[in-house]
Amino acid sequence: MDRSTAERALQAVREQFAAYLDDDCDPGPQLYADWAWNGDPAPYAIVWEGGPFEWPQLVPDGGVDQDLTALAQDVAPGAVVHAPEATGWPPGTWAEPITGFALAVLDL
Repeated sequence: MDRSTAERALQAVREQFAAYLDDDCDPGPQLYADWAWNGDPAPYAIVWEGGPFEWPQLVPDGGVDQDLTALAQDVAPGAVVHAPEATGWPPGTWAEPITGFALAVLDL
């Protein structure tokens, strides 16, 4: 995989979670080459320790956003908030959660 493909994946994550980005407090997701959490390094990983709860599980297909769903309960009990699908996810790649704050970007 080349870096430009990994950067497109990063951009897709940034767009998918745009509601959480606040450059004043958190730089948002960052791209790292050869990032290793425990064992073999991923060729590229997107790491975002300040992101929403378990965000890597929602890339690229979306799903229930547990953080916003919990916040919504104060104004709309029973409401469920869904994270959108990532648009622009690079074809021929796979998103593999490594931790609750890191996502490997791999070739299929």
